[in-house]
Amino acid sequence: MSGFEVAGIVLGALPIIVSGLKFYLQGGSTIREWRRYKRPLQQLVTELETSHVIFQNVLEKLLLGIAADDQIDNMIKDPFGPAWKQPAIHHRVREKLWRNPQVFEHTVQDMGAAVAEMRESLQIDVDGKVAWAESSTFQREWNRVRFILQQDNYQNLLNKIRDGVFRLQSLMDLNVELQPERRRRSQGRVLKLAREISGSVYHAIRTALACSCPHPHDVGLGLKLLSKPESAIPDDSDEEIAKLFGFHLVTSYGSASPEVLDELTSRQWCEMALRVSRECNTMHISTPITPKPTRGVSFSPSHAPSDRPFSTSILLTPPISQPATTAHSAGSTTITLTSISPSASTSQSCCLSPSNITSICQIMRSLGKRKGGECCGFIIDDSSSRRQKYDLYPHGSFGDPCDWSLMSLRDVLSSDPDSGHGLSYRDKLQLAFALASSLSQLHGTPWLSEPPTCDTILVAKLAGAAKLNTAFVRKEMPEPVAPNPPASSMAAADNKHSNLFALGVLLLEIIFGEVVTEKAPGPSNQDVYHLLQDRAMVTQLLNRVNTAGGPNYASAVRRCLESGNCYINMTLGEEGYQKEISAVVGWLEDDLKAMG
Repeated sequence: MSGFEVAGIVLGALPIIVSGLKFYLQGGSTIREWRRYKRPLQQLVTELETSHVIFQNVLEKLLLGIAADDQIDNMIKDPFGPAWKQPAIHHRVREKLWRNPQVFEHTVQDMGAAVAEMRESLQIDVDGKVAWAESSTFQREWNRVRFILQQDNYQNLLNKIRDGVFRLQSLMDLNVELQPERRRRSQGRVLKLAREISGSVYHAIRTALACSCPHPHDVGLGLKLLSKPESAIPDDSDEEIAKLFGFHLVTSYGSASPEVLDELTSRQWCEMALRVSRECNTMHISTPITPKPTRGVSFSPSHAPSDRPFSTSILLTPPISQPATTAHSAGSTTITLTSISPSASTSQSCCLSPSNITSICQIMRSLGKRKGGECCGFIIDDSSSRRQKYDLYPHGSFGDPCDWSLMSLRDVLSSDPDSGHGLSYRDKLQLAFALASSLSQLHGTPWLSEPPTCDTILVAKLAGAAKLNTAFVRKEMPEPVAPNPPASSMAAADNKHSNLFALGVLLLEIIFGEVVTEKAPGPSNQDVYHLLQDRAMVTQLLNRVNTAGGPNYASAVRRCLESGNCYINMTLGEEGYQKEISAVVGWLEDDLKAMG
């Protein structure tokens, strides 16, 4: 059981103890010497209620920004509910605690043990009642009750609960104060790793496509990652974070008609997923294991009903399977020894090494017939001193390879409106957001060795219609020999400037639904670059963008065109580039969220 789950149990346990103490206060009213015990018990009730309110505030502050507002209220009202066990919430709690998850865990475990012991020592059941609630029973058992209510029985436990609450309060105040800066650093670290791995994936694919095929291969890297870490805290190693990235790739492997080789739709395509290798595939073998005792603290006596909240044990070591428990009384604390039944079994891992794929060509035609999740082998990036392995898997998000192909964004924008490739506003916004987000991840990698254009962005064509929710950046492998670049301001511009400017042009093309370069008074993107130096022309375009896409979209386009202009912005460094891209992504993301 995680520390966060224990926190919920403690939150629910404190009112139960208070309820039991109030039974004592009512039952003792007929006892002559009751005054001696009444005041300390009232103070105990006040202390526990105060600790409960403060602890409630601490947990609310912890959950802010992690769970929805109504979910926070429900979790506080139902501390034994299922929301306290949700892995997604646990992950984000861990992120918010940053370097302190162990401190939080140990503190709430200590509080949980103190709460359990106090309830046992005061003999309060799981409903908050005591056995001597009736006044006649209370009088008959007074000697026993008097011993139970001695202050020494609970004062030390109260101190542990109270101190734990105030330690967590101080811890949470500091964590909340530092959270925005920590989130920025965390996202920067994840982005840096994504960029490094994206570049490494390029080199691994290029090595595995160094074949003797008569025609080059087109490779598309998905603008959206199949998976990625939401955040990274200092305790997470780069190696563990890297294993959470999943890359979506498509690769062409020939054409039935050599004379139309330039036509993307005439080619056959293979869809695959790449992940950082975990060094082995795991085959599960069910075998018995030797029991290991696990020490825990139980919240309920052995006679408590199993369906009540306190029938759950706080385990100091997580159980491997459903435990069989035996309770041994040690003073006023119930220690639970948790062991595994001799008939229980667990999965042991047997590592089967996948094979090295030296040529992807050899497996492309059969990749679509393999089962999803079946590792086909690994490819290697040996471009640096640290060799990185990537496991390759079939990925069938588009279905049978014969039923889909790829087309360029230019073809989508240039197609007849009746062709079925028309873009809705949501389509445009999603594609624009994916492009802007990927520009940050792929900047400085071989995938963006040239500024992106509507010719290098690919989308899937399925059942005769373009599917813009999945787009790819296109590279040819082996790379063609580049001609001598023209001596021009655009060619000489810094890559950061040209990428931003190219993104601005793409955003214009997407929102207008037409290829801007075809509207320019010349054939090349260079002409568009010079055309957009005219402030009057830019103002006119932005007015059109504002009408078609709204003020946020227009702000994103303006930022790209101005920041991408090497004449206006001569000192755009790496940090400045990321700041500009983040602003663009933020505007587009706001519009997407507004659409629901």
